[in-house]
This record gives sequence, C-alpha cells and structure tokens, in this order.
Amino acid sequence: MNRPVPIVLLIFVVLLPCSSNLIATYYESDTVHDNYFKGVYADGTILIGVRFKGYPNNTISLRLIYPNGTLNFINNVTIPCNTCDPTKYNPSPLNPNYIIIWYEKSGMIMDWTGNIITSKITQSKCDKFEFVMNERSDRFLIAGYNETSQNILFAEYFINNDGTIEIKAQKNLTFNGMGIKNIIEFKIFLLGDIWGIIYKVDLEEKSEYIYNKKDAFFSLIHNESQNLNLNPSVIKDISFIGVSCISNNINYTCIYVTSYNNTLKLIDINNLTLNNTFNMRSIDLFPFINIYKFKSVSSTANIIHIIPEIGFLVEVVSNAETKYLIFNTAEIDYFDTTIKSASGEIIINNNDNDYIGDNLFISNTTVIRAIKRDKSFTYESTDLTTIIPKNNLLNNIHIKQVYPSENDLIEIYTDKMNMTFLNPIDPTIPVYISIYHYHNYEDILRQKFLCTMPFCTISEDSYSLLINLSSNVTFNIPNASYYVEIEDNFVEYKYEIETVPGIKKPKSWNIYTASEYKHPEKDNNDFIIGILRLNPEGTQEFSKLDKNGRNEFFKFMTIDLSKGIPVDDSRIYKVDDIYEHDIVTDSELLVISYRIDLPDENCFNKKSAKEIYDDLNSLIRNDKFITYLDTSNYTKNIDKGYGFQRTCK
Repeated sequence: MNRPVPIVLLIFVVLLPCSSNLIATYYESDTVHDNYFKGVYADGTILIGVRFKGYPNNTISLRLIYPNGTLNFINNVTIPCNTCDPTKYNPSPLNPNYIIIWYEKSGMIMDWTGNIITSKITQSKCDKFEFVMNERSDRFLIAGYNETSQNILFAEYFINNDGTIEIKAQKNLTFNGMGIKNIIEFKIFLLGDIWGIIYKVDLEEKSEYIYNKKDAFFSLIHNESQNLNLNPSVIKDISFIGVSCISNNINYTCIYVTSYNNTLKLIDINNLTLNNTFNMRSIDLFPFINIYKFKSVSSTANIIHIIPEIGFLVEVVSNAETKYLIFNTAEIDYFDTTIKSASGEIIINNNDNDYIGDNLFISNTTVIRAIKRDKSFTYESTDLTTIIPKNNLLNNIHIKQVYPSENDLIEIYTDKMNMTFLNPIDPTIPVYISIYHYHNYEDILRQKFLCTMPFCTISEDSYSLLINLSSNVTFNIPNASYYVEIEDNFVEYKYEIETVPGIKKPKSWNIYTASEYKHPEKDNNDFIIGILRLNPEGTQEFSKLDKNGRNEFFKFMTIDLSKGIPVDDSRIYKVDDIYEHDIVTDSELLVISYRIDLPDENCFNKKSAKEIYDDLNSLIRNDKFITYLDTSNYTKNIDKGYGFQRTCK
C-alpha cells in the first residue's frame, strides 16, 4: 500500500536558554495509530517510528529528521513476524547511520536508505526476550529466558563499518540455588561493559526477602566473570514501566517508580566483583511527588530517561502540570543526609498536545519533545544545561548563582544582593540572614535580619531572591572579606511542598570589597570627638560597678566599638564620661565622649575620621537589623535615638 508524500513544513527559531526551540513540523496524510519516540544519533539526527491505522500490524514506517532540517521518510517496512505484538516494536538508532527494530522475539537492521541488512538478529528459541541499547547507541544487548532450563542467555552485539554485526560477548547464566519456579518479566541494562537485569519471579516456596510480585531481584554480570550464576539483591515495590540505570564511573545508579504509591527511589550499586557480587543501597527521592501513570498503549513506554554522563530526566505530575525533573547523579550524592538534594525542573504545558508522556527523547543535554495536533507533528528541543543541579562552593545545589560572588569585587557601601535558584520559589516563614566581616581570624557580625519585606523580595519570574540590605555600613571598608550565612527553609519551591536549605557552612558565600576607593573630601580637622549615651538600663548597670569594673567596662566598650565599626583600635579611644539629665526619662544618663584619629600607613581602615564618625553614628542609630553593637554586652545599651553626636574640641 503506497502512501502519499506527506506535506512538510520546517521552521527554525532561536530562543533563550530553557525556552523551547522549534526543530520541525510536518503533516502525515494517514491517521496515526502508534508512535515510537526512540532516540537521537551521535550527529543529532532524530529517529521516530510510526504505525498507521488501516495498515497491517507487521508494518512500520520511519522518520529521520537530520540536523540541517531535512527529512527522510522510510515507509512501510515489513516486520518479519506476523504474530508479534506491534505495541512492543522498538525502533532504535544504531550509530553511526543504522536503524535496529526489535520486534519482541528478534530484531532487524537497516541503513538510512531503507536497505535491510539483516531481518533476524537472533535464532534463539527462548520463551521471553528483552532488548536494550547502550548509552552511546553503538552496541546492544539481547537476553532470552528459557522456561524449561531456567537459563538466561545474554549476547552483546556491535556493528561493523560494512553493516555486519558481530557478537562482542555472550554468556548462558543460571539461577541455581535461588528457588525460582519461573521468571514473570525482566528488564536488562547495558552499563558500559557490565550487564544488569531486574526480574520478577514466581518462587517455589515463600521467601524471607520476596513478599509479593511487586518486589524483584536485581543482578549485575561482569563481562570478565567466570561465574555463571546470578547473585541477586532484592528491590522492593518496583514498577517496570519506570526504571532506568546508568553507569557512573565505577558505580551504577538506577531510578525507578514504586508500584505502591508511584514515587521515586534511587539505587546506588558499587563494589562489583568478578564473582558478580556487589553492594546496593536505596533512598526515596521526593516521596511527596506522584509519578504520572501514562495511558500509553505501548508496553515499551518509559518515563525515566537517561541524560548521558549526567543522570536522569523523570516525567512527573505535580500541583502544576506535567513536569520534567533532572537528577545529576554523576556529580551529586543524593544519599548525603546533610543536604536536601535538588533536581532541576521544567514545567510542560500539554493543553495543545495529543501526547502526554512517553513522547520525548534525550540528545546529550537537550530534551526533544513530540507535539501532536491531529495529523500535525512538531518537534521542540529544550536545552537542559542551565537547570542541571550542580555542586557549588555554597554547598547548596538548589542555588545556581549569587551576587556578589567570590569573583565579584564590589564597591564599599553596596547594599543589594541576590540569589538565583534552580526552580521557581515562594516565600516561607521568615528566617535570619547574617553577614559577617572576617578580620584577624575573627568573625564579626555586620548585619542580621529576618528574610522578609523590606529586606527580601522574590523576582517577578520567581527564580531569584532579591536582598536589600537597607544599609550603607554593611560592606563599609575596602579590601575586606565578608561571608553570608542563611538559616534553613528560607524559601520553598513554588510548585512542590519542598523547602530550600540555607547556607550554613561558614565562608561558603564569600564576598570581597575592592581595594580601590575614592575617599570623599576630608574634614579640615585632623580628628573628631563625638559623644554617645547609655540608655537608662545601661546607666543603671554601669552605676553598680566599682572603679575597677568601670575601667574594665570602658576598655571593652572601646574594643567592641572598634570591632563594630570596624576601625583600628589605635584610632578610637575614650576621652571623658559624665552624667547628664534627660528630660524625657527624667533621669541621669551616662554620656561618654570618644576621639577618632586619622589613619596612618599601617591602619587596615584608612577612611577619614569624618567617615568613621558617620559609620558609627549610622550603626548606633540603626533599629532595622541586628549588628555587632547589639550583641556585645558593652555596647548593646547605647542609646540608639541619641546616636553618636559630634562635639567641639
């Protein structure tokens, strides 16, 4: 049956990162029955399989979309199996320019011109088969289970330059000593040079490990192993429609969907030996997220996709719409209980798409999604680079970047900061943000405030937290080092009930002021004398001290004033102290005068006496946030309303 040539319309648009780029749109003349979205070649060519209504079940057509936008249609390929289930057809890219179509019991290989190289890869008479490509799509693995012998035959293949295929390795493995009556279903993985298999079984008798058919065994086979017995580990509550595994150097990582509540579990496998033994551990990922159950007619549907050399993309449904979660298992230790591990996310609008789920594939760090509207097919790509979670100097993988960063030398009196997150955020309960000055191996508080208005606001796009210090004395000296600490749960994700951990490790978010600073015109005076006053409580406490106690009080007040400003302690010292009557409180309050000298060449703070005076006056009068002066026992009772007043010499 010949089909009319489809009408093709190609459109190419360049958009901003994380937006969708339109790759191509074309129209099919016949009504589509099934689509198979299976992969991308190393050169970027996309492969799609399609079956049409009214055509024989053993007929499949193929679509190749080349990187330059041209298309190649290979129509009406006959599958050499009249009894095979068409929903299990599995067309896959085979690099560099071949197509392999697995059809339940065997497979066929053709080139991009439609020339069939082989129509039946394996002649094995096994009862159940599984097929899988490796991550680079240049090798494939076939496993067949024989119910009579209870053996499982593995064979790994590769393709030569002339299109012929060869066996790289094969093994006939047994389940001896495991009490298995039958394998119900299984799934295989090709992890570098390692083979993996997950299998659900009927047991001859009850097992202390396997309680029901939702549990499964997992085994790895080292290709150099002489041991032909499978060594099983138990995986609890696994759904075969959502499971994928990837090799991470010498470790292996799997993510799967649980059968019971459709949440995610992560498995880490390590220490694989030549005897096929290994260690395995698991952890729940986002147990509050339910994974979407796609109503796909294809039993080969998958909702967990491999991002090569990075990790996984998982399709989920949340409070928003269909969402892609990106996990960077190659870099991030999701088993580290000291952090809340993050995933990047993309929200997908499926209002105008007949396909929901199992309609995408991955090319390097790009996700390609198929959009169907009646007989129109559009393919969009989205770059994942900017939303892949990564380790950073902040020890917080939820945060993409901050300003100022360690690479940003800021001017003194900078009063704006911001943080950009992997995913959209919302405010939560107010917690404290603290900024410290690190000087002479001492951490000195510059500013501490609750992250709420007016200090904290969220940007219009919900990706950034804008921090307004409302102060010009936080970063107030050149060539200085500061760092920021933030308490846990200071924001939460907009579309999930997940709070973001803070920045708690000292000196993770470091900030540096530039050494260049143009001082304003200096006073004609070579020094300044100013007075401050204790409030009634401070005056009362001071009056209880004896002479030695009062001398010690003035000594440590001077030290703490120099730290709080900050200024060299050699430049500020007490001149006098007297009591004066305050008409507001109708009491005698202690007034203390201080002299501020000019800097010399050895001073770390070379600001003028007038600038030091202004900084101290601003710090004392501040009542919006907490500073070092508010925490010291010797300065916490300074009268804020009185400030630091300049006097005549």
